[in-house]
Amino acid sequence: MVIDYASHGLAKPNSWNRPACRVYDSNRRAGSFYYEPMLEYIDRKSIIGEDVASKAVRMHTVLNRKQVVFPQAHEVSEDCSSSALRLGNFLTTYRAKQMKQRNTKTVHVKNEIVRQSKSAETLVDKRTSTMIRDQYINMLSLMYKEGVGHMPSIPDTKY
Repeated sequence: MVIDYASHGLAKPNSWNRPACRVYDSNRRAGSFYYEPMLEYIDRKSIIGEDVASKAVRMHTVLNRKQVVFPQAHEVSEDCSSSALRLGNFLTTYRAKQMKQRNTKTVHVKNEIVRQSKSAETLVDKRTSTMIRDQYINMLSLMYKEGVGHMPSIPDTKY
């Protein structure tokens, strides 16, 4: 539908024009400091094709790295049989963690009983990972009781 403004005695209205965007000097300077390195990198990459300097540096570092040599399986098995497992410290640490968790749960349950709580969430199920950890520690402690993993005693020397 086209409206004839002249027939109604009205001047044709001006449509809204968006004002020109102004970038102030402080914004221009801040933006140039922020974006200039990336713009230079893009220009350099478009001219050269790839960042040659960084590729050369990467190749230099790769070539100068010390080569990592892993032992063969038979070498590892020979080495492990002669060394002690030091299970004593490990079992002491993780038994203490088990006892702390067990005591925390016991105190929580007894507190709920004293408060006469009717909450069904008093006891939460053990997580599968916790049960696997506990079983693993129990197996290790049995092995330790049998004599596996004991550190050899250090002979007393007098100076």
